[in-house]
This record gives sequence, structure tokens and C-alpha cells, in this order.
Amino acid sequence: MKTAETRRAGARRWRSTIGARLVAAFAALLLLFVVALGVSLDSFARIAKAEREVETYERTRHAADKAAIAMREQYIHQAHTLIVFDGSHKDHYREVAAATAESVAELRETLTATDDGALVDAMATAAQAGDQTFEQETLPAVLRGERARAMRLHEAMEASVVDFERAVGDLRKRTDERASIARADVESAWSRARTASLSCLGFAIVTAAALGIFLTRSIVFRINVLRDGARRLGAGDLSARIHIDA
Repeated sequence: MKTAETRRAGARRWRSTIGARLVAAFAALLLLFVVALGVSLDSFARIAKAEREVETYERTRHAADKAAIAMREQYIHQAHTLIVFDGSHKDHYREVAAATAESVAELRETLTATDDGALVDAMATAAQAGDQTFEQETLPAVLRGERARAMRLHEAMEASVVDFERAVGDLRKRTDERASIARADVESAWSRARTASLSCLGFAIVTAAALGIFLTRSIVFRINVLRDGARRLGAGDLSARIHIDA
């Protein structure tokens, strides 16, 4: 059974051998690559997450623009009814009003932040208020020939459009800010991955150079010692001794 001193002596010999040094050097290189891989995988995961967020915000922005266009078209058909001053356009108007309500519902499905729901509620309320004013008051006034009353109601319908577009503008602003933050996260993750990769590459080059120097000094030096000893023996110096420490 080995004593503690024997084990310590064996450990010292192992540390002094070329094999141990080579193992340590290659382990350091492997550790560098593992660290670089870990940082890169983490960065790629962050990039993927941020890109998904950007895509979601862009989808919300597109849906908000679509809803704004639908609401504007709804208002245009209301105004057209006042211009021609008859009910010939009411069926087409109802199709447009239904499309506006549908676009608002589609917008709600794209939301990712709960506080944005209040803005969509305001949009739905404005669209519904404008539609009710038109269907329940403006159109009957037009059919009765009450031009003055119909024109006064036109201001209420226009106010609904303004309220709708104000809510859309607030939602666009929030969405753009969040998308900007997500894009910055993408750039930060790419920068982090590049920095980590280049740093690990630099460390790997330094370690490889140090390993090359070590091999030159540890192996070539010992080969030279063996060569010189062999020459002395070959020259007849039988007292020559070759001392190799590893």
C-alpha cells in the first residue's frame, strides 16, 4: 500500500512529465473552445428570442395600420352618403364597417402586452360609436332629408375617427419602441458572440504558441541532450552520462 509521501512524490513526477504538461495545455485549449461555444449558443438563443419579438411587434404594427385604413375607409363611405345624400350606399358601407370591426379584432390577437388592450378597446369604442351615429342618426336624417342635422352629426362621426387614429398612434409608438429595444438586443447579442469568439481565438493562438515553445524546449532540448551524449559515447568517452529529467 502506497504511503502519502509516495503518492505525493508520484504526483510531483507526473506534473513534471511532458505528458502532464501536454494534457494541461490541450485541456486549456478545450476549455477555451467550450467557453466560446457556450457564449455563442447563449447569444444565438438571445438573437432568436429578440428576432421573434421583432416579428411580433411588426405584425402588431401591420395590423394597426390595417385597422387605421379600414376605419378611414369607413369614414369615407359615411362622407359619401352625405355627399350623394341618399341611402344608395348603405349596403356597401355596412360591409366596410364589418371589415373595420374585424380588423380591430385581428389586431387584438397580435398583442403581447396587456396594457395595450386598453388602446384597442378605445379603437373598438371609437369605431362602434361612429358606426352607431351613422346607422341610428345620420342615415335616418339623410333619408328624411334633414341636411342640417346630418351635417351636424358628421362632426360626431369625424370625432370618432380622430379618437380611433389617436389610439392607433399611441399603439404604433409603443410597438416601435419595443421593436427598437428588441433590435438593439439582437445587435448586442451579435456583438457579444463576435467578441467572445475573437477573444477565445486570441487566447487559443497564444496558448498554441506557448505550447509550441514548450514542445521545442521540452522535447527538442532533450533530443539534443541525447544526441550530444551519443556523440561522446561514439567518440570513445565511456564515462559520458546522459541526464534526462523527464
